[in-house]
Amino acid sequence: MQNLRNRNAPPVAGLVQTYLDTAYDVVKEVYDNLALIQTVATALDDLDLADFLAQADINTLNKLNTIVVDATLGNAADFATAAQGALADTALQGTFASQAEAEDGAENTKPVTSLRVAQAIASQVASAKLNNWSAVTNPGVGDDGIDGYTVGSMWVNVTLDTAWIASDVSLGAAVWLQIGRTDAAILALVAPSIVNVQTGTSYTILAADNGKEIIFTNAGAIAVTLPDTLDTLFQCVIKQAGVGVPTVTPDTDTINGAGTGVTPSDQWKGLHLVQYANTTWFATF
Repeated sequence: MQNLRNRNAPPVAGLVQTYLDTAYDVVKEVYDNLALIQTVATALDDLDLADFLAQADINTLNKLNTIVVDATLGNAADFATAAQGALADTALQGTFASQAEAEDGAENTKPVTSLRVAQAIASQVASAKLNNWSAVTNPGVGDDGIDGYTVGSMWVNVTLDTAWIASDVSLGAAVWLQIGRTDAAILALVAPSIVNVQTGTSYTILAADNGKEIIFTNAGAIAVTLPDTLDTLFQCVIKQAGVGVPTVTPDTDTINGAGTGVTPSDQWKGLHLVQYANTTWFATF
């Protein structure tokens, strides 16, 4: 190797000269050992792992290499998608509890979905009716399912000594039926549906009067029209509560075989009307 130092060059001061001397020494050392470096490189190319590793270690390396290759070159269908992987991060694993197992409440090894939890709660609520045994007021439309009441729930008003049972617990529209009523209470409920009180001096009998008692209270004469539009087997009772006499006159039908009007026999008395055949009426006094 040619000497790179210029012996005739003027001296270079201090640190710079030191760097130049070191570089020269390194380059010369490499040049002098090129043959050795080439020999080592050739030996590394021919290196056999069996000369340095046990067979078990080589087998492990081969397995790792196979895993890396499969992960890199494998079919995409063999792997979860990103979305599937995200689901797998939070998914419950294993066999899920059935509805029957959730409602029974004894299974303690299977995961339970939110639906099964809701079904279990609903089952427990349904099997344990809410009752109110010490109320001081009667139940209302707001005492409904959201409060825990179900059809068949009982309610006792200890102040009025009345009892109630729920027949409908719809939200804001609960229906409670009183049980153990007095005759007066029953009559108060039934009377509006079977009694039709008339205070005027004229009235036309309606289809809605079928099965009712029509009570007339006016002091003057009362004209009652019996229309032809009423169905066969229609019946009602005409009662005279005032001093005015109600006279029932058919449009074109007949009453007791005639087309003339009929009246109760006296105040506080009445007559029963029934259409037993088309256009034909019976009046029983």
